[in-house]
Parts: sequence; C-alpha cells; structure tokens
Amino acid sequence: MPVSGKSGEKYRFNNVYLTGFMASGKTATGRIIADILSWKFIDTDAYIEESERMLISDIFDLYGEEVFRKMENNILKRISSFSECVVALGGGVFVSSENRNIIRNSGISVALLWPPEILVKRVGSGKNRPLLKGLNTDQIYKKVKKLLDYREEFYRMADVCLEFNTEIPVKTVAQRIINSLEKFR
Repeated sequence: MPVSGKSGEKYRFNNVYLTGFMASGKTATGRIIADILSWKFIDTDAYIEESERMLISDIFDLYGEEVFRKMENNILKRISSFSECVVALGGGVFVSSENRNIIRNSGISVALLWPPEILVKRVGSGKNRPLLKGLNTDQIYKKVKKLLDYREEFYRMADVCLEFNTEIPVKTVAQRIINSLEKFR
C-alpha cells in the first residue's frame, strides 16, 4: 500500500530501513529523513535498550552476541508491522537472510557505505561499541576492516546503496537518500 510523505508524495513502500556499518550515520540521517517525510523514527538499538531496560553493551556482556541477534530479530519482526517509519538498523541486522526478508517485505532498504578509515575515526575509542570494547586504535582498525569486509556483501543487497568516500554533512546524506527514494514512487 502506498504511503505519503510530508508534502503528499506517494511511495510504494511502508518503511525505510537504513543499514550499514556502525558509525555510518544511520541514526542521525534517519532522524532527518523521518522529519522530512513526517514519519516516525526508530533506532533498533535504542528500541532494544528500552525494551530490555539494559544497554547493548550489557546485553553483550551478560548474554553474548547470539542472544542479542535474536533480540534484534524479534524487534525487527515487531517493527515490520508498523507503517511510515524510518528505521536505523544495528550494524549486524542485515547479515541475516531472515532479517533481510522481513525488511524486503515491509519496506525499502538503503545502505550507507563508508571506507573503514572514516568509520574508525567516527567510532573513536570504541568503548561504547560492544564489538570494539577494550581494543586499542590499531586493533579497532583491524576489527572494523575485518567486520566490514565480511558484512559489505550483505549491505550491497540493499535496494539502494549509497557510497561515500569523504565526510559530508548529514543533511546532504539525508537528501541523497530522499532523492534515491524517487524511483520507488
């Protein structure tokens, strides 16, 4: 069923899902897109933290990554029943074929692709990132590169892939996404 944006634009999808590696700007960009479309914004990590009343890093520490991934899947199933949402996905969500199918059946996926150097700069010390916790700068780069090398093929399965090679304002990224949605009217 087509849904409308702020100025009455009709789209052939119910939700927009932003995927990409950690620190790719999904949350900041998603908020702007949701505002432009007058849609609701959802960050899956924040949704999990609120639902579980725990930080993501604590979930990783107490239960491990596998349990966290199951939580992501359950949250995604719930969110997929919503309409007119811009959803910032956790960096690992799109790796799962089940998650990609849920997303495909309930909206459009947009991947934000950045080189590892920019992502490493953005994650900084990595102390708030469970997969980077306790690593030094060199280790963070190696871990980001390894994870990105693995995940990129999945990110490229998104309906729209936007690649960036230099830092640009988040509003510019958001506008490129809005422009890319035009082909889905």
